[in-house]
This record gives sequence, structure tokens and C-alpha cells, in this order.
Amino acid sequence: MTFTGPNAVTWGEALAALRDNIDSISGWSIIDTSANGGATPLTTGEWFVLETPNGENHRLKIRDNRYSGGITMESGPSWDTANTTWEDRYANDVAQKTGNDGYDDPMAYAPDDRGGERMSMSHSVSYYMDYTDSGWAFYAERNEGDGNDEDIAIGMAELSKTWDFDSAANRESNYVTLWHAQAFNADYDNREKRQWTNFLPAMSGTQSGSTHHGRGMVNPDNNYANYTTTDNVVASSQYRNNRNNDAIIGTHDLWIREESGQDASHEDTIQDSGANNLYKLLKAHNVAQVGIGMR
Repeated sequence: MTFTGPNAVTWGEALAALRDNIDSISGWSIIDTSANGGATPLTTGEWFVLETPNGENHRLKIRDNRYSGGITMESGPSWDTANTTWEDRYANDVAQKTGNDGYDDPMAYAPDDRGGERMSMSHSVSYYMDYTDSGWAFYAERNEGDGNDEDIAIGMAELSKTWDFDSAANRESNYVTLWHAQAFNADYDNREKRQWTNFLPAMSGTQSGSTHHGRGMVNPDNNYANYTTTDNVVASSQYRNNRNNDAIIGTHDLWIREESGQDASHEDTIQDSGANNLYKLLKAHNVAQVGIGMR
């Protein structure tokens, strides 16, 4: 596992670092990019497609409309590199669940307070990232000081499956997505905050029926292990039983949802009883409320 941050760069440089760090993970790769999607820094309209160890594909795209500083993610079992299009895409990925604004422009997400409308690729950000064979988590905070600063946290985690749902009648991704970010609908002048802690791209809902909490206080008596957490226990409505309960499909511990309120602060480090680092809490503003792994 590799943890890095804070790193002071531009937004375009941060997204390029995200791409390159994913490409460096054992078993992961970048299989396709737009014309300048391999450049540093990344610019508006560019994109890259990552492939997970099990062959799933996910495209991170920077918008080139009025939300041109914002990003979205598309997901599916198969990307066609020869024709740069989806061969098979999940029905309910982040981009599709986000949708368009009232002017029919696809909305997006960025660490500003208007979903990319106030975000430039040259704006200053601080980013943290954790990446390992089982996935990655990325957090960025905008640092322009103009009243439009916000933050964003995204990630992907491989599920430790509780059963082999790959052979089930309904399909679901083997990877859950973290998406704490804010879109903006310019037509209605409306900010749309998403705090999708465990998002699954095949099921019809957005937030998995799951546990994903971090609750406690950071070392209040110097004995450590006071900030209590649970692994993410993820369920999918693709496998709903006749009591209307979603079946549990797997677990992961790459991130937590931070729910301690004022008992923990931005950039606090969560440690176990042996003073080993577990999570870095990242919540500089109002949108991202997460702890990303440090192990």
C-alpha cells in the first residue's frame, strides 16, 4: 500500500497523478486515453480508461462543457479500445446517475462549489492518495481562496466477496466506488451534493445498503484505538430477497465514512492500539467526509 499527501499541485496535475498512480498498481492498467489523455497536466475534454485486475473497465472523463473543470466516471465490463467506445456498460454508473442539468448539459464534479463551473485545470489543489492492489482512494481540496473552494473524494475498492455472485442471474461489479463530490445544476442554480460511500454501478439505486462508518474521538486519552471503525459491508439490490433486504456481497476497508462530528478534525490520523496508522481523515470543507487508508 502506498499513501501520499498532501501534494500541492494544479487540478490538471492532480488528475494526471491519479492516472499514473493507478497505472502503477500491480494488476491495474490504463488501456485507452483520449488524444491527450496521457499528458501531464490533463486538460478539459480529456479522458482515460482504467482496467481492474478482473478485466472491468472504468472511464474517468473531464467535461468540456460549462462544467469543464469537472469529472465523471463511467463503468462497465468491457471497453472497445479499437473504436473508443463502450462494448458493454453498466446501466447505473456514476455518470448516468448524475445525468444532465436543465439545459441538457451533462453535469460533473470538482473541488469547487459549482460542479466544475468555477474550476480551472490550473487552479491550485492539495491532494492525498492511497493505492494498493485492491484499489485506490483520492482526495483533493481546492486552494484558491476566492469563496468557491470545496473538496472531493473518489475511489475504487475490490470487494472481498462473501459469495460468488459472478455466476448469479443478475450481474454486479466486483468493485465499489467512493464518490463524495458536488455537482451543480446551472439551470436551477442548485448544488447537488453526493456522498456515495459505497456506490455500485449495476444496481438501480445509488448508495449500497452497507455499513461504512467511522465514529469516535481521536486519542482523547492517549491510549489510541479510540476512534472506532467498521469495515465496509456492502450489499446490492441486484440480489434482493423477499423481505426486501439487499444481499450482502462483500467487504472492504480502503476507506471509511467519517461521522465523528467535531470530535475529529481534517487531517487527523487514526491509529490502532499499537500507534500504527490506519486512516487519514479528510474533510476540509462540506462535501467529502472520509478517512482513507494509510496501511
